[in-house]
Amino acid sequence: MIMSLDIESQYNQTIEKLKNGLRPLKLYSTKEGQLLKDKLDYLADSRPINETELKQVLCLLEHGQCHGIDFSQALLKILQLELSTDVMIFTLSTSIKWVVEFNQKNGHPITFNFMNIINALLLNCSEPEVREWVLRLVDSTGNQSLKFKQSLLTIKPLLKPKLFKKTNPHNKNSYKIVLELEKRWEELLRSFK
Repeated sequence: MIMSLDIESQYNQTIEKLKNGLRPLKLYSTKEGQLLKDKLDYLADSRPINETELKQVLCLLEHGQCHGIDFSQALLKILQLELSTDVMIFTLSTSIKWVVEFNQKNGHPITFNFMNIINALLLNCSEPEVREWVLRLVDSTGNQSLKFKQSLLTIKPLLKPKLFKKTNPHNKNSYKIVLELEKRWEELLRSFK
């Protein structure tokens, strides 16, 4: 069984493998996956949230597989919290795997609740690196990304590189993602004609 001490130990092993250039993919049993879910649920409801423990659980989820376990509700709660930049990025990255890809694999659309939370992050995020990760998440939703079109058109001018001014690399990446999404939407809409 995974207990909080074991989570820390597995997190340290995962980080060590990453530092050594190895891919630390772990397949968790149903019991272990449920314990990770219980820990994530607990952290999602805790105030103040323990970002160190959250980062450990997110890392294990990012580099692990738990078949049939749905982490989306806890991730939705966490995405609505004030988090440090790095923990928000970890949460967004984990949400790509455990909300977007999980639903896609199971043949389910992304929920409106999740889309609304991501849309609010997109419109209200002031941190360029977090915004880039929100856009990566939007991009991962495939054709459902069309639901974000109006919001992306709203923030696009903020991302556009300015002539003779140094551009933040995250804004530059974000702008490229928006351009790619626009190209995909154009092709998608053309296919319906």
